Amino acid sequence: MGDDPLVRSLGEKSAAAGRPRRCAAVTARQLAVCLLAAAGAFAAARTPQSSAAAILLPPRLAVGQPATLAVLDGEGKLLAGAEVEFPVSGEPSGPPVRVTTDGTGRARFTAPAQSGVLIARLPGSGLRASALVLEAPPPSAPAPVVHAVAPLLALSDRFTVIGSGFSADADTNRVTLGGQPALVLAASPLALVVLPNPRADRGLVELTVEVGGRRSAPVSVTLVALEIASGKTQLARGERGVVEVRVRGTSQPVELEARNLTPETIGLAGGEVQRIRTSGGEDNRARIALSGRRGGEFALSVRLVPPAVGLPNLEALRQALLHAYRVAPPPWAVRTSRLLAQLREDPQNLSPLREEIERMLAERPPEEFARRLEVAWKILLGE
Repeated sequence: MGDDPLVRSLGEKSAAAGRPRRCAAVTARQLAVCLLAAAGAFAAARTPQSSAAAILLPPRLAVGQPATLAVLDGEGKLLAGAEVEFPVSGEPSGPPVRVTTDGTGRARFTAPAQSGVLIARLPGSGLRASALVLEAPPPSAPAPVVHAVAPLLALSDRFTVIGSGFSADADTNRVTLGGQPALVLAASPLALVVLPNPRADRGLVELTVEVGGRRSAPVSVTLVALEIASGKTQLARGERGVVEVRVRGTSQPVELEARNLTPETIGLAGGEVQRIRTSGGEDNRARIALSGRRGGEFALSVRLVPPAVGLPNLEALRQALLHAYRVAPPPWAVRTSRLLAQLREDPQNLSPLREEIERMLAERPPEEFARRLEVAWKILLGE
């Protein structure tokens, strides 16, 4: 395996020596560890609970079957030693089940024995994540099958693959994207969360998933790189500047989300979180105008907004929320009313709505209200 071209392509930089060294991966797990290091995906040693920033769950879990989760720190690196807890299936008031991420920042767990919504939490913090628990149909094909993936992916951002026949062990799934092995962060038999290899080809590429030597049919997606440039790293108070974002890999206009990470230092002309559209064409770019609020360095994040594969049924969502409102006790009725108002005022921005529903479900509301609220949550997921 030492001369395998796949292994040779995953040379990593040694943080101590600053020179490349070859991966000596001989198993799928060692290869994944090597790819993690090559991508700079490991977090430095620190207190895991205080530095955790996100829990990654496969968005779909199979009833009673194992799965793999991951925890990321504030820099997007996988975090070892982080403790994640889940309520015990069928015993929401009982002590939770806890798992701890291993040296790769991931942990195995078993999905509940009943369908519904699983909420994972990080004790000592407000972090939580959710996944839909489904009855998995028996495999209808000998190889894994990809049912859905966003048609436009960013080289620097993770993405989800929905399908069947995947392995619950993240390292056993061999995902290839743009001619390079990609890193599987979280996995279940029904879904994968994947990070592209920084060496992957850009443009129209193929994605495949291989499990146990059997490979899915290729799926075509467009993989793009975002290049961010600014003439200045600091702005004085009142000084104006521009950040340019160039998209490589497609000539089609794409939608981007820009987020101000230092609002005390700068302001963005279109709001602290804004969506912008690139020009399209060979020189496919967008400009973000900013102004200094006080002297100092500034930072902002820019991410690709994937095209919607299918929007939720908004009227069905409204009806489900109304159905929940009718049985909501007073404190919950106020929050549900706010959800309805938010849906009415901004029906295109559903992420905050989903996040609030997940927070409400995590607080274990009364059973009948929770059941009806869960229906609305499933509609948001397109179920």
